[in-house]
Amino acid sequence: NNNTITNTVLPTDPNRIKQTWAAQVGNNTIVIVDDYIYTYNGVSGNTDTSGGGTLYKLDKETGEVVSTLSLSVGTTYYYSYMIYGGGLLYISCPDSVMAIDPDSFTLLWTAAVPMKMYSTVQFVNNCVVTNGTVLNSTTGEKIATLSCQSSLDWSSGAEVDNRFYVAAGKKVYAYDTATWAEVDVLTFEGSGHTFAMHAADHAVVQKFAAMIPVSRFLVNTPAALGGIGATTGLFPALTLGCGAVGGSSSSNNISPMDLI
Repeated sequence: NNNTITNTVLPTDPNRIKQTWAAQVGNNTIVIVDDYIYTYNGVSGNTDTSGGGTLYKLDKETGEVVSTLSLSVGTTYYYSYMIYGGGLLYISCPDSVMAIDPDSFTLLWTAAVPMKMYSTVQFVNNCVVTNGTVLNSTTGEKIATLSCQSSLDWSSGAEVDNRFYVAAGKKVYAYDTATWAEVDVLTFEGSGHTFAMHAADHAVVQKFAAMIPVSRFLVNTPAALGGIGATTGLFPALTLGCGAVGGSSSSNNISPMDLI
């Protein structure tokens, strides 16, 4: 009731609550898509993924098992999760994630991810996020590694206004869902200063350059040396301006010309 807890006994009609069918199949997450229910049975109660598992497709009106799919990667009934996004099913395991087409009921791809005991999975901006790894939802190709990956443990994030927020290691991290950069750390602690990245794709460099609020944007060079001009064409200086966005009167590497 408007986000307040109300201790009220609601009227119920026992005749409206009844079991219409039962099917003994999976022992884990269920996902309902259109006219079907999807669930799977985990092969173990720990992080052992050496075995397989079975994904079931049931008619949601009758409980009839329409189809089954043997999974090549071991699922667990404690540490695996399943979601639906972008027309596909995704099942996370302690060390991998699988994508399944629910219509053809075929396995499309499997991607390895760093081992985590509680492998939550989410669909964010056409990406699959699990175990601190961001994957292309169509191909399973790795897009990014979240900076908080080593601290993650059973952490599910939330997407709000093109930001992905996740708690890890007693901190809350925020990532831009277009680039998966931890932009908010820069915003709160270092706007206007320096950003460095290593990339061979010019389009990726341009995307970051258009979004990061810094005075020095370095590519394929050490940040500590490039920022002070040792490995770049910037003026050699140890005093670096942050510009208006950082509350400074200059965005230059401060030189004698700034004192004239």
